Amino acid sequence: MSTATGATDRLSALFESIPDGSKIDAATWTRRHRLMLVISALHVPFLVGLGLLEGPEPISGATLPAIATSELIVWVGGVAALTAVAALPMLPRRARAGAVALALTWASTVLVSFSGGFIEAHFHYFVAVVWLAVYEDWVPLAVGVAVVAGTHQLFSLLEMGMMFNHEPAMQNHGFWAN
Repeated sequence: MSTATGATDRLSALFESIPDGSKIDAATWTRRHRLMLVISALHVPFLVGLGLLEGPEPISGATLPAIATSELIVWVGGVAALTAVAALPMLPRRARAGAVALALTWASTVLVSFSGGFIEAHFHYFVAVVWLAVYEDWVPLAVGVAVVAGTHQLFSLLEMGMMFNHEPAMQNHGFWAN
C-alpha cells in the first residue's frame, strides 16, 4: 500500500467517524430534542428576569447594566423565536437541532451581555455547546462554536462591555474573544 493510499484511507476513516446524527433512532432523537427544547425555552423567563435587574448584584458582585425594554424584547425574543422554529416538526432533524444550537448559544450571548460582560457568565457557552452533543451530530456543534466565536468578535467590537467586564480583555478583545 502506498503512503498516499494509506493517508487517503485514514482520512476517509476519520470523516466516516464524524457523527452525523444518523445513528440515533427517531424515538430517541425526539426525546432528546424535546429535552433540548425545554432547556432552551426555560432560558426565556430567566433572561427576562435578568434583563429587568440592574445595579450591583449581591451574590457575585457584578454590576448589572440597565437594559431597555425594547432591547430586552429583541434579545430574549430571539431565543424564544429560535426555540419555536426548533419545535416545528416539518423541519428536518438537522434544521431543528441547528435552531436549538442557535437558541442556546444566543441565550449565552444574552446572558453575558445582560450580566455586563461578567466573565463567569461566559461558562454558559461551554455548557450550551456540551448540551448540543446529545444530537450526536457535527452540525449543531459547528453552529454552536461559530455563534460563540462570531458573537464574541462582533459584540466586543461594537460595545466592549457587552462581552467583557475586565481590563485585560477590553484592551485585547481579539485575543480574549477567541
